[in-house]
Amino acid sequence: MRLSKKWMAFLALTVMLCGVERVAEAALITTRPQLEAMLGGAGATEDFEAYLIAGGSSVDIGNVYDATSTPNGQGPSLVVPGVRFTRPSQNLKILGTTAFGGNSQRLAWDLSVGGPITINFLDPTNAFGVDLLSLFNLTGPTTVTIFAPDDTTLIDTFPSIFLNTNPQIPTFFGYQHDVGIGRATFSLGSGGPNFDNVTFGLVIPEPATSALGLLGLGGVLLRRRRIG
Repeated sequence: MRLSKKWMAFLALTVMLCGVERVAEAALITTRPQLEAMLGGAGATEDFEAYLIAGGSSVDIGNVYDATSTPNGQGPSLVVPGVRFTRPSQNLKILGTTAFGGNSQRLAWDLSVGGPITINFLDPTNAFGVDLLSLFNLTGPTTVTIFAPDDTTLIDTFPSIFLNTNPQIPTFFGYQHDVGIGRATFSLGSGGPNFDNVTFGLVIPEPATSALGLLGLGGVLLRRRRIG
C-alpha cells in the first residue's frame, strides 16, 4: 500500500524526534566528566598553554584575550575560536606553569585591582565548565553571573563559590541552559579565581522515551491503516 505524503511526513517527524531530548532548562554541572559526557566529546577547551612564557613568570596580556589577540608580539590564534575573555579597564595575565604555586599555565588578574572577568561565548553554547584556582592559598566568595545569548538577560547568579585553598587543586564550576549562554561573569574574591580548562559547546541530545512512544504510535496507526 502506498502511503500518503501526510503519513510519510508524520513518520519522518517521529523518527526525527527519537533523536531529540529536551535538556533541563537550567542546571549546575558538578563534574568535568559530566560536562564532557553531555558534550559528547565535541566541546572546545581553552587551556591557556599556547602563550609562550617561562614556568615561574607572569605577564600582562591586555584586557581582551581571544583568537585575534596578539599580546606582546605573540599570536594570533592563541585562544580557541568561539570564546573571548575580557576585563574592562584592567589587564588580564598569563601565569606560567609554576607561578604562585601552580602546576599549569592559566589566566589570571592583577591581585591589587578589583573588577570582574567575563567569559564571552561567541558561538552557540548551552553548556560550559571551567577550572577555578586560588592564588596565595587564599579563598573568598566568588560570584558567578550567567547571561543569555543577548548578553544582557540574566539567567542565574551564584553568589558564594569558594575555591580550594590549594592553588594546584581546581574547583570545577559548570552550567547548562537549553536556551543558550552568552557570557559568564566572575567576581574576584581574595586570591582568585584564576582560570584553566574552559570547556564549552552544545549538549548532545539522547533518545527520548516520549519520542520512542510516538514511533510506536506511528507503527500502530500504520498497521491499522493497512488492515482497514
